[in-house]
Formats: sequence, C-alpha cells, structure tokens
Amino acid sequence: MLLASIFFSLMNACIKVLSLHLSITQCMLFRSILMSLFIASLFLFKPIEKTHTKGGYLPLLIRSVCGASSMLLFFYNISTIPLGTASTFAQTVPLYAVFFAYFFLKESLHPIVFLATFIGFGGIILIGNPDANIPWLNIIIGILSGITAAMALVSVRGCKKYFDERVIILTFGIVASLMSFGGVLTHSIVPLDFLAWKEIPHHAWILILAMGITGTLGQFFMTKAFMLAPAGIVSPLDYAKIVFSLFLGILLGDPFPDFYTLLGISLVILSGILIAMPIFIQDFKTKLRRSNND
Repeated sequence: MLLASIFFSLMNACIKVLSLHLSITQCMLFRSILMSLFIASLFLFKPIEKTHTKGGYLPLLIRSVCGASSMLLFFYNISTIPLGTASTFAQTVPLYAVFFAYFFLKESLHPIVFLATFIGFGGIILIGNPDANIPWLNIIIGILSGITAAMALVSVRGCKKYFDERVIILTFGIVASLMSFGGVLTHSIVPLDFLAWKEIPHHAWILILAMGITGTLGQFFMTKAFMLAPAGIVSPLDYAKIVFSLFLGILLGDPFPDFYTLLGISLVILSGILIAMPIFIQDFKTKLRRSNND
C-alpha cells in the first residue's frame, strides 16, 4: 500500500507538470485512455466472469460519471494549488462515503465516525484559512471532488453483485475518456481554458507515458495490498499519499505549508484513520483468531 501511495503521488506530480503545457481535460483524456487500455489488456489473460444477477446499469453509470467528475475536479486542483493540499482534499472521501453508505446502503455507523467527521471537517476549515492563500473556488472544488468520489465509491458497492470488477473499472475509463473528449469538443462553444486542446510539446509525451506507468503501478500495488490483507488494515496506509504528495509538491516549487495548513492536513489524516479504526480492529482480531486456530 505504501508503494501504491508512492506511485499515485508520482502520477499526480506528472499531472502537475503536464498542466503547465496541457489543459487538465487533455490530462484526464490521456490518463483515462491509458487506464482503459491497461484494463482491457487484462481480459486477454482472464475472460469476463458473468454473474447471474441482471441489471445494475444505473449504479454503474453513477459510479462512472461521478468518478470521472471527481477526477476532473481533482486534476483542476492539482494544476492550481499545492500538490499536498490538493491530495488532502482528495483524501476526504471517507468523510462523505460513510454517510452516503448510511443513508443509501443502510450501513450502521460506529460512534467514533461522528467524532472523526468533526475532526476531518475541522481540518478542511484550517486548510482553507486566509493565510494559506487557497482560493475559495479551489476549496469548493476540493470538497466537490471528495463528495463525487464518495458517491462513486458507494456506487461501486452496488455494482459488485452485477459486474466483474474489471468491467466496472473499464466502464469508468471509457466514460471518463468520452467526457474529457466531449469537453475538448465544446471548447469552441464554451471557451474555458481547462477545456482547450493545446499543442503537445515533444517532451510532454514522456510525462504522459510516465503518468500512465505510475498510475498503472499504483493500481497494481493497491490491488495487491487488498488481496494480501483485509481492507481495514491497509486502508489507513493510503494516507501516506498526502505526505508523499506534499514532499513532491515542494520539490516542484510549491510553498511550504504554514502551521494551520499542516495542522489541517494532520486532522484530515487523523479523521481517516479514526473512520477506518473500527474496521481495522475487527479485521485484526479476525486475522489474529485465524492465526491462533492455525
């Protein structure tokens, strides 16, 4: 999971550098195409596993559209604010996901989740303090990116009984590619800079390839981590992504965050760990019990 966090952080760093030459819609298009090609290649080694349950197209569409929207919003923040701060907004997903799961999937909430939520939103407020010089637009976009990603995550749970996991990811990649390509086509009607198709410098293709490779490796190691250990044990390690992104952002020229921003980032990390803690304890006890039985 730590390797996954490193490679995903490197991918985000590539996107930040690419945003100096390309629009974020172009970045999203290439990222989605490369991801789709990688997932499609997996079908050559293992055919699609059909399920006996029919339907599920609505949650699949919601997952794909919300996931693509979250990606675009996240890429916008990567291109316009420090990398560590943008990654922190992206890691607020559990704050929203637990409540979406409660209201839509009727999952019960542990009392510690409510405490974690207050801590997490307190962290967001500290990150948005005036001294941090984070525009309100980026704060709103960061919150929306977390909300849409949480909606996508909850929708995935509704898709699992209908579709092979690779079909879910591939559909997301195709929808994201179509949305970003459609965005580029609408630039002549809606002349916004983030929708523009800009000329691609020769050296940018190396970064585009690096973005695809690091994203693929990140996906591989994350999947491997969840295969080797229960989700509750490995999920908290995903917050190392914020630390790596913060370090890479500073290397790329981002200003060192002030005290309140660092405190806010720390509170968001703490809230995510607290939300995962009940699952972590349960999974740890289960693993320990199995070890004793063996």
